[in-house]
Amino acid sequence: MYKPAAVTGIFLTLFIISAGCAVHPAQSNTTSKPGIVTEPPTAVLPPLPEQYNSLPAVIPHANPAVTTPTFPESLPRLEPEQRSTINETDLSGNSSNSSTSVTVVPAISGTAAIPIAQFTISTDNGYAPLNVQFTDSSLNNPVSWSWNFGDNTFSTDQNPSHSYTTGGAFPATLTVKNAAGTGTYTANILVYSPRISINPDHGTEPLTVSFAEDGFGVPAPTAWLWAFGDGGSCTGRDPTHQYLHAGVYDLALRITGPEGITWVNRTSSVVVT
Repeated sequence: MYKPAAVTGIFLTLFIISAGCAVHPAQSNTTSKPGIVTEPPTAVLPPLPEQYNSLPAVIPHANPAVTTPTFPESLPRLEPEQRSTINETDLSGNSSNSSTSVTVVPAISGTAAIPIAQFTISTDNGYAPLNVQFTDSSLNNPVSWSWNFGDNTFSTDQNPSHSYTTGGAFPATLTVKNAAGTGTYTANILVYSPRISINPDHGTEPLTVSFAEDGFGVPAPTAWLWAFGDGGSCTGRDPTHQYLHAGVYDLALRITGPEGITWVNRTSSVVVT
């Protein structure tokens, strides 16, 4: 049955919108001048370098204070060495994702109390590279600090900062010592590392390109907004886009998830001849 051209145009427009993609009007005009479309794209993009920009939308917080026993200044001599572990619980009675342990060693009268390890962190989740500031808040005057950030990196500074460059769940552990003994504290840092794949990234016009965001880590993002550099944009994790004109196109991707929002920008991502 014959369909008027106007009806056909409406159907195609609805199909594009339902797919989550928007094609800039200049893309559909075959008489347009070849090259990169200079009009603003549908997605408003900040100027970004060719790298990830970590902007975790989380409120800095401190780990809850550790519940510890009170030790007298004069400690009894204990034989043999004894160890105890304190597991935290929240107000609902559920176990937390951090733990504390105290090592009691033989001591003589007049020595300091056993150190209780604890620390605060600027954030415990976000997108790579995720910069985290660790601040020691240990009790009972430790004299040395040993940090294991959980990604095969270490520090002996009292208040170090560390950048997580890969995705994953990393147990960050602080060990403190003084003459009376050793204490440890562990908190998990959750990091997601975005990654873009483009296939193909070059070819002759018109060029159909498949995009995908297949990063690694936890928790995974929940929303994606792509800007293809020619005025077209699209939502979804694995969109397909067609470039109608020759040019060199930049790509920008906005990722949203429990960690907050980050942008991934790649210059000269697609070359159409």
